Amino acid sequence: MKKNPFTGLGLIGRYGPNKLSLFIDGDYPVLQKLRSYLTIRNDGIGYKIKKANEAVIFWKMRGEDPYALSKLEQINNELVKLREDYEQIFFEDTDEGLVIPAGFWYVCDKVENDIHLNTEVKTRHIAGTRDYQIEAVNEAMKYKRATIVLPTGAGKSRVILNLCLSFVKTGKRVFVVVPTEYLVGQVYDTIKPHWDSITAVGGYRKNPKLGSDIFVCTAHSAIKYADGYDVLVMDEAQHVAAATWLNLTTSTHTADYCYNLTATPFRADGMDLVINAFGGPVVYEKQVRWGIESGWLSPCKIYLATVRPTDKNGAAMTFPDTAMAASVYKKMTINKDVFSYLETQVKRMLDAGKKVIVIFKTVQPGVSFKKHCKGRIEFDVADSKYKKPLDDFRNGLTNILVSNSSLISEGIDIPSADVLFLLTQHSSAVISYQTVGRVLRKSPGKEHAIIVDVFTPGFKQFETAREKRIKVFKDITDEVIVIGEKK
Repeated sequence: MKKNPFTGLGLIGRYGPNKLSLFIDGDYPVLQKLRSYLTIRNDGIGYKIKKANEAVIFWKMRGEDPYALSKLEQINNELVKLREDYEQIFFEDTDEGLVIPAGFWYVCDKVENDIHLNTEVKTRHIAGTRDYQIEAVNEAMKYKRATIVLPTGAGKSRVILNLCLSFVKTGKRVFVVVPTEYLVGQVYDTIKPHWDSITAVGGYRKNPKLGSDIFVCTAHSAIKYADGYDVLVMDEAQHVAAATWLNLTTSTHTADYCYNLTATPFRADGMDLVINAFGGPVVYEKQVRWGIESGWLSPCKIYLATVRPTDKNGAAMTFPDTAMAASVYKKMTINKDVFSYLETQVKRMLDAGKKVIVIFKTVQPGVSFKKHCKGRIEFDVADSKYKKPLDDFRNGLTNILVSNSSLISEGIDIPSADVLFLLTQHSSAVISYQTVGRVLRKSPGKEHAIIVDVFTPGFKQFETAREKRIKVFKDITDEVIVIGEKK
């Protein structure tokens, strides 16, 4: 369980459906420490403010150019909003004491009424559920609010299924929230064979059957339908600090039960604490290396490949530290040297009978790579509005999937995929764990997964980002192999 930072400080809580009232016997230093703990300074927004200020300097250099002036106005408006959102405070001073979200029950030495404990609903598990999945559900359901951490590929959908069945078989209704429309269908298809009273919104499902026992949808649609449900289950719960998710968790007044599921219980913006604010502390946790060593996930080899892009004159491309990362990414990635290397390696893997995923940061490099490969490797590029390539890949109609990271970096279940080419140049540990997980699921005939992280040198931000990815890779496996240039 998540460690209580206030053990022995005399915090007493009185639990309510969506809040916790604290009594501290007038100990002012303890109260101040708690307020500091519950005031989150958003490092991610701080970084955005920094980059926005750099952009202001850049556009000011353009003088009185009308486009530059319009960009300056846009960025300055964004800065106002960013500065307003710089802090998130999870407490309220009232006549009854300090009131905080119910998910923070673990900070109390004692909860007077103990109704944060689940004594009403017994766990139920369908045949075929793995031992650790049973353990995860059993541990979480000791409480009304709790967080489960399982590595990508370890079967969180099956955990969600067992949570849902445990509640609906005792007459309670469950609302399941996922981050993407594609995952709506995946979770719906997992639950539907076991419980008929289920509906969904997302993807091709537009008209939900109101009154169903189980409702599955994205956070963007959830606020319309969640009221009236007894249980809130949030998949990929690292997203809960986002405004849409926070609006949901703070407005579902009838949900006495709330459970988070995630492979990455942390955030790049420093808002980790928000994950526990409503969904409760981590009570069960397993990591990727555990999954591999215990045989539930496929062993993997991660190759660190360096491809140095050159310009039309053959000179190595370099960019100043102040350059805009998005512009640098486009110039470095949509490059003949990068595409030639990628085509050679992808073709080699396809010729060996492998199922290959290529992930770019955005859609456009994938489209350009398709044009580059025309006549030699044929494929369509998947995106949020065109998912047929993803469906064809999952159904075995093609052995190559090219997509942007936002579509398939989280939750997509493709057990047969065994090779991943990663060309995002990102620095996020969350994205690293999630994307590597696309090829770690076990399937017949897969001896091990192969991940090739393609790095383009010549830009400081990309070099720093690569070091952060390497840290994640070494946490996952000892098989991290450098190929090509080291710098």
